[in-house]
Amino acid sequence: MTEETKLIEEAKAGRGEAFGKLYDQYVASIYRFVLVRVSNRAEAEDLTQHVFLKAWQSIRRYREREGIPFTSWLYRIARNAVIDHYRTRRDHEDIEGAAARNLAEDFPVQEVEYTLQIEEVHRAFVVLTPGERDVILLRFMEELSVKEVAAILEKSEGTIRVMQHRGLKKLKGELGAGN
Repeated sequence: MTEETKLIEEAKAGRGEAFGKLYDQYVASIYRFVLVRVSNRAEAEDLTQHVFLKAWQSIRRYREREGIPFTSWLYRIARNAVIDHYRTRRDHEDIEGAAARNLAEDFPVQEVEYTLQIEEVHRAFVVLTPGERDVILLRFMEELSVKEVAAILEKSEGTIRVMQHRGLKKLKGELGAGN
């Protein structure tokens, strides 16, 4: 039994300290995932807290044996929280615009400076479909496997590979191969 599995079982038994350790382990990744999709840091912080509150409330229903890793389960909750946020907010700003604006904030400035201008990243990222954007962010920013991304987005691994290929091809075309 892994350390994570032990913590999950303890959290299911109602031990808040165990869930706190899970929180500490995953909060930064979930926050980054949410931040790229919403328009500001305060909203991202609120939604991240909402994700972990929802996870705590429903952890007893989590079943690792069903083939869904705990991280995938958390990302799925986060994705649904962002969708609900935009549904209830009724703001006309689209998710794509917010994600594109916040993408550059999430990359370390030193890395972006020597490869691309921030504006180029914004423009390039907007050409992706929401699904392609999710795949690219999860695969390369969060460094998740194709299998994990497929579980989070509830799609087949083949579909994830196709979306990744198409997204990278669009980004390459938008950014230019020589830049």
